[in-house]
Amino acid sequence: VDALARDLPVRPVIIGVGPAEPWLKARLPDAIFTGFLAGEPLGRAVASCDVLLNPSLTETFGNVTLEAMASGLAVVLPTAPSTAALISSGLDGLEAPASTPAVYEGLVRSLVLAPAKRRALGEAARRTSRRFGWRECCDAVLRTYQELGAVPLQSRIRRERIIAGAA
Repeated sequence: VDALARDLPVRPVIIGVGPAEPWLKARLPDAIFTGFLAGEPLGRAVASCDVLLNPSLTETFGNVTLEAMASGLAVVLPTAPSTAALISSGLDGLEAPASTPAVYEGLVRSLVLAPAKRRALGEAARRTSRRFGWRECCDAVLRTYQELGAVPLQSRIRRERIIAGAA
């Protein structure tokens, strides 16, 4: 990211806090560090960006990524199970085949230099994010439990009544 910030018209926005903050501040003196954000301020901060670079290999699902996708950002992610669950690389995000700074830099650079591509990926990401609404997620969990035999089919009818407010 620091190489991008040196030779391209970008201003990194680092949302949140963590142990890497001093290291990032030393390398990105012109970056915006928001600290911890939640609710509307978080939504505004994410939506004000153009690209999300989330190199985490350990995030189990990718709520940060999904929030960015819902805001219409192009996303750059590592090859990881959470990435595969969220994007199809090249269609609604970009997947880094190797998690190295040079690979991430190349992918982000390609988005900075090609605004039409960046916007197209962001629009596709927004559409993809709609698959992850509460109803869709609850249905997927319930289907899995039913396939495992842990929940009888009748529970689906009960859940739909609760969601509809008829409980």
